[in-house]
Amino acid sequence: MKYICTDPSRQIFQYKSDDGKIQKDVRATKLTKAILDGEIKQTSHKIAWDNMKDGDNEIFMTYTNHYQDIQDMEQDNSEFSKELSSLTV
Repeated sequence: MKYICTDPSRQIFQYKSDDGKIQKDVRATKLTKAILDGEIKQTSHKIAWDNMKDGDNEIFMTYTNHYQDIQDMEQDNSEFSKELSSLTV
C-alpha cells in the first residue's frame, strides 16, 4: 500500500483503497487501527511473556513497556502520527 502525507502540519495522509479510490486518513487513525487489529499486540505480549518465563527481568520490562506503548496508541496515536508524517513527506 502506498501511504503518503499530503499535509504534515495537520497530519493528513492519503492512500489508495482496494477498489482504487484515494482515501484520506486524518492523523493516521485508519492505519493505526489496522496495525492494532493485526497481530502486533499479540506478538509483543507473547515476547514479553516468554522473557518473563525465562527470568530475564530487564528484557521483560523492555518488552512490557513497548507493549504498553502499543496499547496506549488505541487511545492516543499522536506520537505515531507525528513520526509517520515526518517519514512519509
